[in-house]
Amino acid sequence: MLPVFLLILLALVSYVGKSTTNKFLDYQRKIVQGENDRFEFNN
Repeated sequence: MLPVFLLILLALVSYVGKSTTNKFLDYQRKIVQGENDRFEFNN
């Protein structure tokens, strides 16, 4: 019973971590694009 519970917990943590990482990467990409737009505008 315990190993199955650990397996489910691990899957849940990896799923949540993956979605959180994707959101963080999207946010970071938007920031980088914004800085690039500003840099091109200055030039």
